[in-house]
Parts: sequence; structure tokens; C-alpha cells
Amino acid sequence: MVEVDRDLVRRLTVDGSRAIDFMGPEIRVYATPSMIADAEMTCRDLLLTMIGPGQDSVGTYVEFFHVGSAQIDSEVALRVAIVSSTDRRVMFEIAFTYRDKVIGYGRHERAIVSIERLKKRLSETRPF
Repeated sequence: MVEVDRDLVRRLTVDGSRAIDFMGPEIRVYATPSMIADAEMTCRDLLLTMIGPGQDSVGTYVEFFHVGSAQIDSEVALRVAIVSSTDRRVMFEIAFTYRDKVIGYGRHERAIVSIERLKKRLSETRPF
């Protein structure tokens, strides 16, 4: 059962795989796509503690504002919290902080799915 108000805080290090590199070595900061990917996986991890065997979730919506920076090798805190839930849809609020300042925030929705049903549906709709 999905519980509204449950949250998960994860500490992440901005390593080379999470940092931009297109502006040179002096400007290696946490990249927006990496922040979104980290938020999605953290939301999924929290949700997996509350759903049944044979279930997982897929992302369906992201609204994200990247408002600050964290340099490579910095430690960032990510907090995800469930703010609403329907039968299959779960909405999360997400916030990244670095040195007690918010550097990113937004909302993310995930849909709970049956792994077997999803496999079956995808196998029936293959384009080739």
C-alpha cells in the first residue's frame, strides 16, 4: 500500500558521470539530466518498498527546475516525498540541496505496473 507523506533522503556525490563536460574542466557541475535520472530512481526505490511482488513503476511525468549548481566531487542531498496516490499513479515532490541551498526541485509521477502485463503488451506491439 502506497503511503502519502513517506519520504526518502539519499546523499549523492557529483562524479564525472553526473557532471556536464561541454564547457571545459573548470565548469563540471551536476547536470540536469543526471539530476532527473537520480530523482526518478530514488522515487522508484521508495515506491518498491510499498508495492507487491511482480510490480514495478514507470515514470510518466517530470516537472523540474534547476536553480543552482554543485561542482564535481560535491555531496548533494536528494529528498523525495510522496504527495498523492491514486490506484496506480503516485506523485512525488523532489528537492536537491547542496550546502543547505536548494539547487533543484520539482515533481515526478510514476505509474505502478504489472511486469508480466507490460512484457505481454510490449511483445504484442513490436514494430518488427
